[in-house]
Amino acid sequence: MLEKDYRKVRVRLVVVAACLFVAFGLLFARAWVAQIVEGDTHWAAARRQTLGSVVIQPRRGAIYDRMKRVLGTNEQAPSLTAQPRLMSDGERETAVKLLRQLFGPASKHAERLKEDKYFVWVERWLSPEEVERFNALYNALPEAERPTHLALMDEDKRYYPDGSLAANVLGFADIDLDGKMGVEKAFNAELAGSTLVVEGFRDASGQRVSLESLDLSLNHPTGNAVMLTIDRTVQYVAERVLAETMAQHKAHEGVVVVMDPTTGEILALAQQPTFDPNDLNGAKMERVHNFAIEHAYEPGSTMKPFLIGSAIDLALYVPEDRIDCGLGEFAIGPNTIHDTKRYGWLTISEVLIKSSNICTAKIGMEMGAQRVYEQLKKFGFGEKTGIALPAETRGLINPWADWYPIDLATISFGQGLNVPPLQMAAAMGAIANGGVLMQPQIVKRILTPEGEVKQEFKPVEVRRVISSQTAARLRDILVEAVSDHGTGRRAYVSGCPVAGKTGTAEKLAKNHRTGTRDYWTSSFLGFLPADAPKLVILVLIDEPSNAAYYGGEVAAPAFAAIAREVAPMLGLCVRRSELAEAP
Repeated sequence: MLEKDYRKVRVRLVVVAACLFVAFGLLFARAWVAQIVEGDTHWAAARRQTLGSVVIQPRRGAIYDRMKRVLGTNEQAPSLTAQPRLMSDGERETAVKLLRQLFGPASKHAERLKEDKYFVWVERWLSPEEVERFNALYNALPEAERPTHLALMDEDKRYYPDGSLAANVLGFADIDLDGKMGVEKAFNAELAGSTLVVEGFRDASGQRVSLESLDLSLNHPTGNAVMLTIDRTVQYVAERVLAETMAQHKAHEGVVVVMDPTTGEILALAQQPTFDPNDLNGAKMERVHNFAIEHAYEPGSTMKPFLIGSAIDLALYVPEDRIDCGLGEFAIGPNTIHDTKRYGWLTISEVLIKSSNICTAKIGMEMGAQRVYEQLKKFGFGEKTGIALPAETRGLINPWADWYPIDLATISFGQGLNVPPLQMAAAMGAIANGGVLMQPQIVKRILTPEGEVKQEFKPVEVRRVISSQTAARLRDILVEAVSDHGTGRRAYVSGCPVAGKTGTAEKLAKNHRTGTRDYWTSSFLGFLPADAPKLVILVLIDEPSNAAYYGGEVAAPAFAAIAREVAPMLGLCVRRSELAEAP
């Protein structure tokens, strides 16, 4: 009996042991599958339940001038935020009342509180008065009734310390700090930087990431900085003189370009009217565009050095050759070209010094349409300069095969084509630089947040357009054009030899189609010191409305005023005290 019972017990133990073995085997297998086979899946699910991430937007990089003076940076601006999904009905009702008191009963701000989101912007960039009023309304509520999910939060706002200075070069960034114009747009990727994702534990509700759990020991990400070729002081002088000239002559718009012809670096790019990028609400959109590269003008007689220089370079003439200027009139088919004076025979040098349209037209006709077109193209006309700014226009020069005889004549002295101011300055830079055209540069280098150089922009030689001998001859002639018997005598700067050319282009009347020409573009384009050029300066004044309209009367004095201040700043010519005004 005992032996029989013992066998029964042993069988039962074996069965129980087998069951336990199978059970533990199944548990082990399930654990192995869960941890080894499906481990990554379960770990990810656990992280999702307990951890969350916050995307930290980088601070936008700064924009500097060539001396690392700040032109564009960031400042903290208070914005009003809400967390609608976390609001109770009572809290939402209180918040709606507060917003209507703050922004007015007709405002749409309260609508943001109806959105099923954890975070919304109610109003970006509040004014100091709005911040003060919000705090007063909020603090006036009993503490228990205050809408805790409606709060002020500081965020970055783009800030330009000098207001409108170089605004059309800098451009601006929108409310989300995305570059929209100028350098801000062209170098948006560098300035914007990369986002940083930081993980932290969710709060007790499982909804929000606890700020206390974030690893904030990491540095806040920052975009790269952009250092421009612009010199802040030169830019200031150019803008001030341009504004004074515009006011004096009641002009429509104006442009100043200051560049180094040996490197192509732009030291100043000024225009009027302009805008303040700190106040985009008050800016007129037409003022936001960069006239120096986006607008094109008839250059008038500032085109003559390139035409005459090309004729000399092609060995069609030498400066001493004489040509008949027709005593002030020259008929081409049904059209007649006029000079301001009744010139007879002039040397090629005198044609440029006295700015004869008739003789320049005859030189162009001797060259022929194809060669004139090809030579102007070599100087860069009708082609983008490649400057690192958006929206550059090519200007307009029609194909030579489409020209009529009168077109060849007028294009030779700068009418019948449209050229952006920067193209004009770059082309004159080629003459100043011994016949070599340089690509205009607006950015000097890209800097990392630590201040190290990430990228250096070296001078770019485009091509040789005329020989160094021809360039030297042209420089000598253009110095004479600024002498007492030249049209540019008001551009004279005592103690600093100047070479340059005036320009006066007629424009068709805007308000009728009678062909009456009663609007003008006045300009002066030159360089200094003439014997070792380091500055090219273009002054263009569009539609001066006073009696004076010739380039020598309107633009040349502005050129002299800029040169007189800027040259000693850059260590050129003589001491400041010796740069006296012309007698």
